Amino acid sequence: MRHILGRVIALSLMMLIVMVGSSAVIPVLPQYARDFGVSIAVVGLVIATNSSMRMLIGFPTGVLTDRWGRRPFVIAGMLITAAGALTSWSATGIGTLFAGQALVGIGAAFYATAALSMVVDLADATNRGKATGLYMMGFHLGAVFGPGIGGWLAYRHGLNSPFLVFSILATVAAAAAAVLTRETHPLRERAPSPVVVQPEAPREIWTRAFTRNLGIVYLVNFAFRFGFHGLTWTILPLLIGDLGLDTRITGLIFTTLGGLSMLFFFPSGVLADRLGRRNVMVPGAIIAAGGFLLFRWAGTLPLIIAAAVLLGTGGGFISTIPAALVGDFAPEGIRGTAMGIYRSMGDLGLVLAPVILGFVADYSGLPATFFVTFTLWALATLAMFLLPKGPVGIPAKE
Repeated sequence: MRHILGRVIALSLMMLIVMVGSSAVIPVLPQYARDFGVSIAVVGLVIATNSSMRMLIGFPTGVLTDRWGRRPFVIAGMLITAAGALTSWSATGIGTLFAGQALVGIGAAFYATAALSMVVDLADATNRGKATGLYMMGFHLGAVFGPGIGGWLAYRHGLNSPFLVFSILATVAAAAAAVLTRETHPLRERAPSPVVVQPEAPREIWTRAFTRNLGIVYLVNFAFRFGFHGLTWTILPLLIGDLGLDTRITGLIFTTLGGLSMLFFFPSGVLADRLGRRNVMVPGAIIAAGGFLLFRWAGTLPLIIAAAVLLGTGGGFISTIPAALVGDFAPEGIRGTAMGIYRSMGDLGLVLAPVILGFVADYSGLPATFFVTFTLWALATLAMFLLPKGPVGIPAKE
């Protein structure tokens, strides 16, 4: 682990910078969109635009990083994200906001897929849990501070101010990536430059990237992102608003979720390397399920905080391990492709969650959305039992 520690930390710090900005807009985006005079369902569509672009671009990004390397996509993605955040800040109508969120989604698909592929390239099956946990600590440390910063900025300077800060931070992260990163793709790293890795046949790629175990990991990521991010980003700010609380409280709740999750990232990675991925994921999934259920009846601020504690704690145990499993199961030559599918499936959850839950909220009320999410999460938890137990990370074969 020591020989890759510096490179993983550098990637983690870059993600910290960009994620402070990205998460700063989360508490304000639903209300910012709603101020243009649209319904909750349209608010859901605005939020889903970002995720839709990540979903569509994630898979081809993974394929391209297997051919051309990871580093160019990290840098370009952060610059595209900066442009999208600036467009959202200056939006004069709902159409401009849609366009800005689309650019942010394209950029995020680039940098997030490529950076996480870098981490699993650097690690092996015996330390991949620790490496992904360390990387995700930086990624989600931004999610700890960002919402509070965003809530304060919106309260003092208007709902669009967090988007400007996001643009500045994404530009800084791109500059850091250009200076601090070097290529990690195994074939490109060993070959003289310039090299384009020859692609496999599409059918062979598809077969190797959709084994049973990888399919389960994709499903788990879909359900987790649908609930932990899709539901909380879309519905939770509205639930808090209906209680008559302002954006500072929304930021505090999101900070609670992100902070508790982050505390368990690295320890859960260590445990997953020692005890097996599944043996750590399942208890976390059960704790998170309790959080979804408690949100269903959370009509007061103390109950909302208690539900956030459960969901944040459970999420900390399962946020990082699925990415390590992708590295465990995916062969070296298609690891970027598998990571692209993994992220696209998570983003599919983010695409569907705002739309589905927005319509559920319109017709059945906000509490019903938490029961829908709990049901999906219960199915994903059952699927985890089909994964190998494994005392440590499983080698990349089935």
